[in-house]
Amino acid sequence: MRNLIVFISILLGLFFSTASCAVVDAIVSQGASHSVVLNSDGNVYTWGRNNKGQLGDGTSVDRYTPVAVTLPITTLAVSGGGEHTLALMQDGTVRSWGDNGAGQLGGVPNGSGIATISGLTSVMAVAGGYWHSVALKADGTVWTWGANQKGQLGDGTTTQRNTPVQVSGLTGVAAITAGEFFTVALKSDGTVWAWGDNFYGQLGDGTTIQRMTPVQVQGLSDVMQVASGYRHNLALKADGTVWAWGYGQYGQLGNGTNPMVQSTAVAISGLSNVAKVGAGLGYSSYAILPNGTVSGWGYNNFGQLGIGTKASTSIPTQITGLAGAIQVSGGWDTTVALKSDGAVLTWGSGHFGKLADGHDVVYNMAPVAVPGLNGVGAIAANYHHSVALMQDGTVKAWGENSQGQLGDGTGSKLDHFSPSAVPDLNGILQVATSWYHTVVLLTDGRVKTFGDNKYGQLGNGTYNDADTPVFVSGLTGVSQVAAGAFHSVALKSDGTVWTWGYNAYGQLGNGTVNRTTPVQVTGLTGVVQISSKDSHVLARKGDGTMVAWGFNGLGQLGDNTTTSRSSPFVVPVTGVVQVAAGVTHSLALKSDGTVWAWGNDQYNMLGIPSVGTKSLVPLEIPGLTGVAQVSGGGYHSVALMLDGTMMAWGDNQFGQVGDGTNANRGTPTIVPGLDGLVAVEAGGNFTMALKGDGTVWTWGYNLFGQLGLGYAYYRPAPDLVVGVDGTGSLDLIPDPPPTCP
Repeated sequence: MRNLIVFISILLGLFFSTASCAVVDAIVSQGASHSVVLNSDGNVYTWGRNNKGQLGDGTSVDRYTPVAVTLPITTLAVSGGGEHTLALMQDGTVRSWGDNGAGQLGGVPNGSGIATISGLTSVMAVAGGYWHSVALKADGTVWTWGANQKGQLGDGTTTQRNTPVQVSGLTGVAAITAGEFFTVALKSDGTVWAWGDNFYGQLGDGTTIQRMTPVQVQGLSDVMQVASGYRHNLALKADGTVWAWGYGQYGQLGNGTNPMVQSTAVAISGLSNVAKVGAGLGYSSYAILPNGTVSGWGYNNFGQLGIGTKASTSIPTQITGLAGAIQVSGGWDTTVALKSDGAVLTWGSGHFGKLADGHDVVYNMAPVAVPGLNGVGAIAANYHHSVALMQDGTVKAWGENSQGQLGDGTGSKLDHFSPSAVPDLNGILQVATSWYHTVVLLTDGRVKTFGDNKYGQLGNGTYNDADTPVFVSGLTGVSQVAAGAFHSVALKSDGTVWTWGYNAYGQLGNGTVNRTTPVQVTGLTGVVQISSKDSHVLARKGDGTMVAWGFNGLGQLGDNTTTSRSSPFVVPVTGVVQVAAGVTHSLALKSDGTVWAWGNDQYNMLGIPSVGTKSLVPLEIPGLTGVAQVSGGGYHSVALMLDGTMMAWGDNQFGQVGDGTNANRGTPTIVPGLDGLVAVEAGGNFTMALKGDGTVWTWGYNLFGQLGLGYAYYRPAPDLVVGVDGTGSLDLIPDPPPTCP
């Protein structure tokens, strides 16, 4: 969808070159979830999502590395629409492929693959909108086709057009670009014109009135380049300043504010001497400086700005480690950059293979060994990060680090895709993870914590986050620790339980007041094991009984009500040898090897057919015996069997059950290919298993690298795209062609 702004002077030289010697500039473009690159010898490569055939390889299979598109003649320009692709050929015709639900392929029959748009000739530039397409002809006129519900075709109607129509009253155009439901044209006199949807002021005419024919963008002159995002625009003026207008809620207008509507162009502060601009479909913006460095601003939830974090910003910020850039193109949540040496770099989301690194890394549906991690003694997982206690008493952590929960002490809060050592931690007996903080038990009975401390869950008497371990105040003689979403729990060797942090649901077992230092759970003694994952706590006593307290909105306390409790309640199940709290459900393993479950069953994580949405009392999971250990995750459950294999059930949309599918499982299902296990752990939407040989295996959701495999759903900084054969870099500038005769 990103504009392919090619000025008339350049295009005329290319368009009228001798056919056998024409050489085009390398170009990168992105659609919603796919990328298109044109190298300097006129060949086209694509990768990413392919559900509508937008990659042009004759299939609908997503591609995780670049594939060559077979085109009969040299290509001059390419543009990725929402889920379709346009290619401008050397003879001035246009070929299209992909989604045609709104006629955006220009009269090409559905299912015909790559085809020439009939009747469209002498074209000099193309641009793909989300569901419409735009072409600039050599005579300076603009032609459009496809969806037209907002007047984005500029023909004075809102009628869908399956073949190209001329934009009314518009001549002298030098460049074109398109957004979601609007189109923008730069005229050769330096003025900018726009038409279509104007709900967010993206037409820049001082109103929010939809326009079905072109109107001039107010206050702009001497413009050299324009770029359109999903609902915003950028303009580069001859003096090197950049101007923006339209939707700005995520900071993509770059003026330090986040206006929902900006109906006139505003200058971006702090940007000068800019050489080129680019706008991402996913509310991001980019500026290339003459030295080849790039700044980004706007939405950054998947690291698509490339600034080393996932924090959005309304101030232009230099992209980490990128120099020599000559073009930047932003998709929905991924960014592609072309360097002057022909190298292509990507960053942002890797879903559908958009990073072209050989992975579709939203999730893994089957267990994979964590590389380089051996000698592990215990594992812990919760929301989006993982921790391994090594056999030598040190700790390694990986995954999300937004609150410093990995304890790396760098202050950067960068996620880790591979295990890294937590500094200054040794002599550790146990680890526990929460949503955003980590708790570790030392061999001397003291406790350290690190990460988020918004509610005092670090227990050091403050509300200050800590990215290095801090001691919990006044707590000694501890034999076990557990961590909930925003609270922490400690079991002392005398059988008492102590808690601190968030207490809105009574999860501290001592009133409902938040605590920044440990308090004793009222009236509870004789405890030998504790468990917490979110906002309720389970405790097993030495006599095989168990108690529960905290949040009970889905019956997870097992008391036949949905009333939360701020003091322990005796759960009606006996002979218990282990308890495990999921986010909104509970599990108990009995001495006879059976497992009992209660609480939320929205995704069948109770493993009991026909329960409904929840069970308010413990029920036995039918057919599940011979169990050695259980663990509850976000919406799934796992069990370690006495024979060293494991079972899993419940939500499986990210493959967290580990059976090689993403179909939910209502009853316990064997995880294939795993044996010799000694511990299992269910995280938020992922799973970990520890083998007797000290290796760790992970599967499921990988948004923050919590699987520890060295890659994640997103990449927060630029990295090279591998070549078409999967090796080396994708070189868009090959050796020079032979000299023309």
